[in-house]
Amino acid sequence: MILYEKAASLLSTHEPPTVLGKIDASAEENKQVVDQFQITGYPTIVILQNGGRDIHDYTGPREADGIVRTLKRLIGPPSTEIKTATDSLSLIGEEKISIVGIFPIFSGEEFRNFTVIANELLWKSWDYDVFHTMDASLVPRGQSSITTPTLRLLKPYDERFVDSQNFQVLAMKNFIVEASIPLVTNINYNNTPDKINQWVSQLSDEKATLFVDFDKEHFNVFKCKSYEVAALYKCKGLRFFLADARANEDVLKNSGLRFDQVPLIIIHSNDGPTYMKSNLKPDDISPWLNEYKDGNLKPFLKSQPIPETNNEALKVVVADSLQDMVLNSQKNGLCFV
Repeated sequence: MILYEKAASLLSTHEPPTVLGKIDASAEENKQVVDQFQITGYPTIVILQNGGRDIHDYTGPREADGIVRTLKRLIGPPSTEIKTATDSLSLIGEEKISIVGIFPIFSGEEFRNFTVIANELLWKSWDYDVFHTMDASLVPRGQSSITTPTLRLLKPYDERFVDSQNFQVLAMKNFIVEASIPLVTNINYNNTPDKINQWVSQLSDEKATLFVDFDKEHFNVFKCKSYEVAALYKCKGLRFFLADARANEDVLKNSGLRFDQVPLIIIHSNDGPTYMKSNLKPDDISPWLNEYKDGNLKPFLKSQPIPETNNEALKVVVADSLQDMVLNSQKNGLCFV
């Protein structure tokens, strides 16, 4: 409770003052309040704005300084105006995703819709910083001579910035999600915010993972090729991941694969089968993906190696030889597993 008292003291000096109150939820006379806010665990912090008409659950830090810092942000404007180059340098972080609305004037339908999105992001996702400006030259990346309202998303990966001129609320939501998701997710060096990783994990897209030895000279060639191919398949139901084979040898082993098969690409399809190509070259990736999309590839089966000699009366059958030795042999077979 001391932490909350410290936070309350600091917030009382804020302009305008912010009241941090406490309620004894165990007291019978407060039961109606507890029920009203559906309190089920303690301590619970609820934010009330506009005379209690707007109610938000608080999910931020619980130490005093964190509470003060978070509440100052939440009770402030949802978007910060960038007026000078100094503002730009001090506010827009290189390693965060920033959304900047660029407008000739701060009024009209586009600006109102932008404010709706900014307010929604303020409460639902802390992975974004939101700004607005009348001077595109103050934005560190992208075209500086803009005459029409533009929504610019700045990010620390891929093409670094993306623009949109569609200010319909739903269109802006879709743009922010799609522009935030990386073309290629580096499994080992992932600087994508947690919220974006959560979105990626919820996508129904099939996943193609390229395993490369990051220490080899050809790594950058494979990396460039993966981005090139990923751009072609964007919005076509296939997401790309890049993995360091040396750091993920256990993953390879659990999938029935070996390090000497690297570089390799593996696709986990939505309908069950897995497809794999090993010892590939950078220029093999695109043709192999075309074969996959055309339905011309055989699924990959986790299998022991086919024995070099198999002359005994009791034959050794593995997953890779099951089709030829048993299913297509035109003979009756009895398999012991």
